[in-house]
Amino acid sequence: METASQKYIDQRVQSAPDESQKAELGKLSELYQKRLWHQMTMELRRITKEETVVDMLPLYSNFVQEFEGKLNPVELIGWAVDVSRGFCATPTDALEFLTPFLDEAQMAMRSTPAKILLLSEIAGLKLTLNMHEDSKTAITSARELVEGQLELPGHIHSAFYRSAAEFHKIVGSAAEFYRNALQFLSYTKPESLSKEEQLQWAFDLGNAALVGEDIYNYGELLVHGVISALEGTEHQWLLDLLRAFDRGDLATFEEICSIANDRMIQQPVLVAHRELIRQKITILALMELAFTRTAGRTITFAEISETCRLPESEVEFLLMRALSLKLISGTIDGVDRCITITRVQPRVLGRDPIRLMAERLDEWSAEVNETLLLVQSKTTELNS
Repeated sequence: METASQKYIDQRVQSAPDESQKAELGKLSELYQKRLWHQMTMELRRITKEETVVDMLPLYSNFVQEFEGKLNPVELIGWAVDVSRGFCATPTDALEFLTPFLDEAQMAMRSTPAKILLLSEIAGLKLTLNMHEDSKTAITSARELVEGQLELPGHIHSAFYRSAAEFHKIVGSAAEFYRNALQFLSYTKPESLSKEEQLQWAFDLGNAALVGEDIYNYGELLVHGVISALEGTEHQWLLDLLRAFDRGDLATFEEICSIANDRMIQQPVLVAHRELIRQKITILALMELAFTRTAGRTITFAEISETCRLPESEVEFLLMRALSLKLISGTIDGVDRCITITRVQPRVLGRDPIRLMAERLDEWSAEVNETLLLVQSKTTELNS
């Protein structure tokens, strides 16, 4: 007996406006008759992305809905997202189309990856519609699912972290945006983003890295391919600034601030966090000073004052701030006005710091070898 779905797709084939659409719809009819559900899913995704068939919304309600429980749930939700983006006129329409898929009675919702994908898309739509609390709820639900899974496909991670980053860009803190955006990019192939998208992500990440209160590790960002999108653009100053922060280079920082001042003041977030940015580069200069020491890490307040370009009376506050952030560990000697640093926070290193560490390891190895030879010679003397 011919089903309602079969009748609908056959009618669509007969009424297709051109031979191309008739052929595409004919394939769907054939796959339906043969019950080739995997091939059906792939075909639906292809024609939706290529937009070779119009009126996809009624195709779902009159055709796909009847057998959606037989389709791969992740691919089904992926297709639904494609339809909502390509064939819904407004974010409100897209939300109305996708929301019913959240029904727990839906077969697709038995798949955690499919549910994460759907919640991530819905969170983005609600954010677009300024439904911030509802968007936050969707993000929170999706995050709980993500954190409860040992393994997830990369594109599911990508969809979730993109949505989370976009939420925190508007509603949350710079640090939360930064962390989620880095996660998004780690699961996303750069070539899947347009040059404009890469530049925007790089610019937003750069600004967030500068003003994020607990962000002091810039190597992770600088080794990421997307940040190179800033190279040679009007935002070159931002890339140079990030490199200066990575090195704790106060002189270069001040030079860039002077040269690029007109562009920097066009960024409200940088203007609003001017004092924090200065404090961060000063702390980074302190960390760099401690990191590059070869003859012990007892550093006088006078040395810190000179390196960090601070009045000596402000050095102790700087040290206490760095200690409280756990960027360094050590003991302050208020009498002798010095600090003995025992640890500097680990960070992703570039080539120059790695080269420096290699040189220091060579020096240490040479010192150990000299000590060994000395012990051996003394042992020989004692035995003779």
